Amino acid sequence: MIDPTSVVEGAMAGIASQSAIDMMKPSTQENIVQLLTEIRDAISPQEKYNINYPVALQPFPYEYVVETDWYGKPHFCIFFHDSTPTRFDIDGVGTFNATLGPGWVQADLHGRVSTTDSISHNIIASYREDAVGDAIVIAVAGQSVNVSQYGGQNVQPFNSDVVSPNSIIELGIGLFDQADASVVRWYSPKGVGDANAGAGFGAVAPYIFNGALWDRLRTPNTVKTAILTAAGDTAVWTPAASKKFRVMRYFIQVTQNAAAAAPGMLEILLRDATTPTGVGFSVFIPGAAGTTLGSEVSTPWVDLGNGIPSAAANNVLNGNLSFALTAGEVRIVAIGTEE
Repeated sequence: MIDPTSVVEGAMAGIASQSAIDMMKPSTQENIVQLLTEIRDAISPQEKYNINYPVALQPFPYEYVVETDWYGKPHFCIFFHDSTPTRFDIDGVGTFNATLGPGWVQADLHGRVSTTDSISHNIIASYREDAVGDAIVIAVAGQSVNVSQYGGQNVQPFNSDVVSPNSIIELGIGLFDQADASVVRWYSPKGVGDANAGAGFGAVAPYIFNGALWDRLRTPNTVKTAILTAAGDTAVWTPAASKKFRVMRYFIQVTQNAAAAAPGMLEILLRDATTPTGVGFSVFIPGAAGTTLGSEVSTPWVDLGNGIPSAAANNVLNGNLSFALTAGEVRIVAIGTEE
């Protein structure tokens, strides 16, 4: 038989245990407080950790080498204790000089730093989470910056989309000129007219493959024409002294009244001096006096792509007839370039 007293005591013990567990659980209010605390911590500014090195900056060729990855920081800044004639050797850009300080400068460069005078200057090399000082290393308010590689011009930051060329330092792309082994500035094509001599304006010179090598793409700028009636060669294009012709397109026309001493197939060729270029046109010419072709015969404009250059300078482009005409004429028009 179950003792009623035992049942009551067991029930009371269970209720007490559950009450103890409930007291151990955080209340709804405590949950809200915890959540707000986590949100505050997430949005609050984090403590910034900067790495600062006191450096006695020495005259060149002794240099302070900037840490390659800035110790994982987004900025590299320098604090100059006094006015310091500074030399910057920037990786991939070049060398220039600037008198800086006292105060902070936001360098954000990779390379090496030294002085250009005969004494050492105290600086702090700072790898930082935040940027301090002027945003451009070579532009310091009130300072005159001497940039030897760019004509000794004063250097200022960009303050508009277009600025005077003597108020900024040009850090850009140079184009190597194989002709004289020099590097030419690459500048904007704005304001550059036609027939430019090839200075380094901002344009792309396309090359095309000829099956073995790459050639510059040409556009015709010379037009030549000649009338042929005699057998053999007739000059169509005589280039300037020491130049070569390059035929890029041609047109051949035979007038409708063309006739010859005897009927036959007239072969019309373009020749590089006396060498055939591979370009020709064949047309039947009647021989009976008074007999005509009935209609004019001509080629369309024939496009030779990037053109056929002459084999040697001063060669003449000749039109060649296999026999003479007794009436009418053959007209050849050739266009291309002289090089």
